[in-house]
Amino acid sequence: MQEIKVQQKHFLVYGGSGHVGHALVCALLQEGHKVTATYCNNKITMAHQNLEVIFFDMSSSLPIVIPGPLDGIAFCIGLDKKAQAIKKIEESMAQNVGESAHLFSRLAVGGIQAGLPSLRQSSNPNIVFIGSLVGSKAFISPLEFAASQGAMNGLIEVLSKDLGRDKIKINSIAPGVLEGGASENLSKQLKYDYLKHCSLRRYGKAIEVANMAVWFLEENSYITGKTIVLDGGL
Repeated sequence: MQEIKVQQKHFLVYGGSGHVGHALVCALLQEGHKVTATYCNNKITMAHQNLEVIFFDMSSSLPIVIPGPLDGIAFCIGLDKKAQAIKKIEESMAQNVGESAHLFSRLAVGGIQAGLPSLRQSSNPNIVFIGSLVGSKAFISPLEFAASQGAMNGLIEVLSKDLGRDKIKINSIAPGVLEGGASENLSKQLKYDYLKHCSLRRYGKAIEVANMAVWFLEENSYITGKTIVLDGGL
């Protein structure tokens, strides 16, 4: 039987050193694609002939410009494992909540603007955000993070109308509690309650989120402006 070769594409992954971001980078490389991945606090140490690594700080760095065709952009920047503990509203600073939403919006809009010329050269361009269940269901989380997720969902719905003129699809994936990553900051009680109400009675895995993102980046041709919840049936 003749082996079917997948056409190599080029993807940009913001936050390629994070828990899900790293899994996504590995999955795309395994599919034979070229990947440009960014990191900030945790440097990407793996080496691959199809991988380019770039330092990127969302609070100060300029968006990445990729010359030539770009088939998709994935935004995987969110809470890291050292994120502050969940606080009550009286313990949170309103300024920090607003700044989080502003930083995320600036990254999203700036990153998409910088990538537009290259995305327009692709035959099937896609943008996917890796968000959180926080943006889709009532779930305990830091207010700063919740603000960024709310901003993300609003942006995606609005941008889908604008980007659709260039045949660019934009969607987000909202995973629930995962094994490892930022979920390690959650209390034992909260994680116990999650399993109690989760239909599949287990946490999600980073590779499961990554595999869904790969499908959106590689194959999606008609879904846009949507948030796909990946929570095991909560």
